[in-house]
Amino acid sequence: MSHPKNEYDLLLCSLKRGDNEAFKRIYELFWESLYAIGYNRLQSAKDVEDIIQELFVDLWNKRDTIQIKESLRTYLFTAMKYKVIDHLRRNKSRNVRMEDVTLETELSTDTTDHMLSFNELYDELRKGIDQLPERCKLVFKMSRDREMSAAEIATALNISKRTVETQIYKSLKHLKKSLSDYAYLWLPLIFHYLGS
Repeated sequence: MSHPKNEYDLLLCSLKRGDNEAFKRIYELFWESLYAIGYNRLQSAKDVEDIIQELFVDLWNKRDTIQIKESLRTYLFTAMKYKVIDHLRRNKSRNVRMEDVTLETELSTDTTDHMLSFNELYDELRKGIDQLPERCKLVFKMSRDREMSAAEIATALNISKRTVETQIYKSLKHLKKSLSDYAYLWLPLIFHYLGS
C-alpha cells in the first residue's frame, strides 16, 4: 500500500503539536521496514526492538525541535542506519565483524529495497496462506486471525488439540518454504505475525 507524501507531512505536523495518535500512526507505518533493516544486520530480535524503541522515544522527545530536510521516511531510515552502526561499534568486544564504510554504504542503499521487499513479502504470505489445504487454512486462520488457542480451536472443530497443533505446524512449515526467497525478511515477520 502506498502512502502519499502529504500524509507523512500531515502526520509530522500533528506530531510536532504533540498528537499521540499521529505518533502511533507513524510507528505503525514504519516499524516493519525499520525492523527489517536492523534485523538484516544484527540478527537479534531483542537488539533491533531496543533500537527501534530508542529511535521512537527520541522522535517523541525531539518532536518540538525536529528538523526534517527531505522526508519523514528518509529521516527515520537514516536514524535507524546510524543507530545500528552505533550499536555495532559499542559491541565490537563481542566479536561483531564490521567494516564501517561498507556498512554505511550498504545500509544507505538497502532501505528502499527492504521496504519494497517487505510489501512483496506480505503479498507472498497471503498467497501462501491461500494455498494451504482447507483444514490447515481454517485452523491457521482461527489461530492467527482470531487469536484462538489450540484448545479453543479443538473444541470448535470437534478435533483433538494434538491435531490442531499438527495442522499449525504443517502450515508454518509450508509458509516458511514458500517464503524462502525472502529468507532475510521472513524470520521477524514469522515471529511477529505467524508466531511459533
